[in-house]
Amino acid sequence: MPNLLRTFIAVPLPQEARTIIQEIQTDLQKCNCDISWVKPENIHLTLKFLGDTASENIEAIKLIIKDCVRKTKPFDYTINELGAFPTLNKINVLWLGIDKNKDKFRAIVEMLEENLCRIGFPKENRSFSAHITLGRIRSNKNIHILKESLNKYKTPLNIPGNFSNITLFKSTLTPTGPIYEVLDAVKFI
Repeated sequence: MPNLLRTFIAVPLPQEARTIIQEIQTDLQKCNCDISWVKPENIHLTLKFLGDTASENIEAIKLIIKDCVRKTKPFDYTINELGAFPTLNKINVLWLGIDKNKDKFRAIVEMLEENLCRIGFPKENRSFSAHITLGRIRSNKNIHILKESLNKYKTPLNIPGNFSNITLFKSTLTPTGPIYEVLDAVKFI
């Protein structure tokens, strides 16, 4: 039986963006809802969740990421929209959406998907939506207050970011939340 690591490929956010996002989370926490909030140090934009990954595949994944970075140029993006999955009327997950250059993220994900498929990772069934998860709803406690609070975030947030690296993370689940460890971070030249 191979040694398995829970892994994902993501774009870490700049500190300035994480600080603004933490302020949004702090504001929404005043609603006193039953939400499992993503810790500020764990906030990222997931490109591909790999799940249980055989340790012998890690080097191949690193090469795929390096190839992807080699074929891509760094770019700026904007985090503009506060939304929810599946909808704002039935909230399971709160997220922030990417506006500027989301098509470039989609192209990167398609490149990763094609190459990862060759080493046994299935392609996603749904299309990629460039977003940052803020928190997951655990119950409907005070959900009506949360919905009212979301109204103040209808205008674009204009949180800037710069896509400058792709990171392979290991995720260890604990009772207090996941712990992320960088396995490889590939920066654009």
